Amino acid sequence: MIIITEQVHNMIKMFIDDEEVVCNNLIEINEEILSTSSTILNNCYPKSWEETQDYVNNFYYPKDYSQCLIYHDETLIFCGVVKNTGNISLNPREPKYCSLEILDYKTFLSEGKILDFVINNKTIMEAIQLIIDEISDYGFVLGNVQIYNSDDTIGAYNTQNKSAYDVFQYIADISSAKWFTRMIDKDTIAIDFYDPD
Repeated sequence: MIIITEQVHNMIKMFIDDEEVVCNNLIEINEEILSTSSTILNNCYPKSWEETQDYVNNFYYPKDYSQCLIYHDETLIFCGVVKNTGNISLNPREPKYCSLEILDYKTFLSEGKILDFVINNKTIMEAIQLIIDEISDYGFVLGNVQIYNSDDTIGAYNTQNKSAYDVFQYIADISSAKWFTRMIDKDTIAIDFYDPD
């Protein structure tokens, strides 16, 4: 977990679909190995509002899957997509801030493309690459694969109506491996497989 406190908050820059936004002073980024990492931006609004200070007549409501980038001193520390927007006051006398849940790009593994083909007589390594090829449009690439039985052959496995997350989990189960994602840059996420050791 990364906690951004008030002391370092002025060194943080946040962008949603290339528009700079601000939020309250405390941000917690919950990082998970197998689950989707996330953060909540409370009282979020475009930084441009600070020029007019008209927080009542403007609304801010970014679309789901808008890209969010969070930098600390020019270093990208989190990137993902807006998934849930909430807590907007409709009271005409109150500011129209919103609270946003930001999920890292792993959300596309379970909510993105649904697969529909059979993996047949492929090695574990070939099967991993096959799934990576199917989801490469989302920016996923093959990362490090360090599992002792990566040359073992998988029998027939039907991916019909399964997400990439489901298939990666199946491959991890049969190979006794652990898998997770690793951010390379704002457009590229690597998928790594490792032996539990």
